[in-house]
Amino acid sequence: MAKNKKVTEYFPISLSLPKTKKITEYFTLRKSNRNVPAALEKEKQICHNICQNDANDLKVCESSVKDEIGEEGPKKDTPKEDVPKEDVPKEDAPKEDAPKKDTTKVDKIVKVAKAERITDHLTVRKSSRKPASTLEKEKQICMQEAILTGKNESLLNVYTDEVKGRGIKAAVAFKKNDFVVEYKGNLIEARLAAKLEQKYAKNESIGSYMYFFKHKGKSYCVDATKESPFKARLINHSVLKPNLKTKVVDYGPSFHLILLAIRDIEEGEELLYDYGDRTTSTVAGNPWLLNT
Repeated sequence: MAKNKKVTEYFPISLSLPKTKKITEYFTLRKSNRNVPAALEKEKQICHNICQNDANDLKVCESSVKDEIGEEGPKKDTPKEDVPKEDVPKEDAPKEDAPKKDTTKVDKIVKVAKAERITDHLTVRKSSRKPASTLEKEKQICMQEAILTGKNESLLNVYTDEVKGRGIKAAVAFKKNDFVVEYKGNLIEARLAAKLEQKYAKNESIGSYMYFFKHKGKSYCVDATKESPFKARLINHSVLKPNLKTKVVDYGPSFHLILLAIRDIEEGEELLYDYGDRTTSTVAGNPWLLNT
C-alpha cells in the first residue's frame, strides 16, 4: 500500500512572517534632552498597537497555510504519471502583506520648556566702579585742562604776613597728589637765567622769583620776577613743613612746572614748598632757607 504523501512534498510552502516594525518607521521622533512622562506614555501606546497589528498578521498567515494543507487528514493517492520536476507548476509563495499604516492620531505635541536664566526674572545691577587705569586717565585729563586754562588761580588767596611779606593760602581744601597751581613765568635756558640773576642781584628791590630745574637732561629756569596775576610766584619757602612739591609735565610741544599737594591741605592753610636752592651765595643772603 502506497504511503500517503503530504501536499508539501509537491508544493513547498514558504512561511514568511511579517518583520516587526520599529516605531521610527512610522514616526520621526523628536529628540529631547528631557524625559517627558506624557510623551513616553504616548510612545508606549503606539508600540503596543503596532505589536497587536503584527500578531493579527501572523494569525492570518497561519490560517492560509492550514487551508492549503487541509484539515481532513491525508488522502489516498491516485496513480499519476511521473511528471518531470521542473514541469510541476509551483504555486507562488504568499506575499508579505504590505505594512499597515498606523492610524493612531497624535492629538497633542508636548513642548519641552526652554531653560530659563536668572536674568529673565531679576535685573542684574551693573557695577558703576571704574578701573584704576580709567580713573588715572580722567585725572590726567582734568589736570591738563586746569593747567592750560589756569582755572586754579581762583582757588588761591593772597595774604600778607608781617615777617614773610606776601604769601598764598588755600581757598579750598586739596587732597594728596592734587594739582594745585602752575608756576608761571618766562621759560628760559639756565645759562641765560644765570646772567639775569646777576643783574637782578644788583637791585635790592627785586626779590628772587627764579626757579631752576632740569628736564630731559637739560637745565631750564622759570623766571617769574616780573609782576603778574599768577599767584604761584608768591608761595613761600619751607624746608621743614612743606605741603607742596614741584613736578614737570609734558603736554604736546611744551612742558610746565607745576605744584602738587604732598598731603591733604585744609581750607585757609598756607601753601609752602622747598625752593631747593642750596648754593652758598643764596644761603648766605637768605639764611631762613634752612631753618623755616
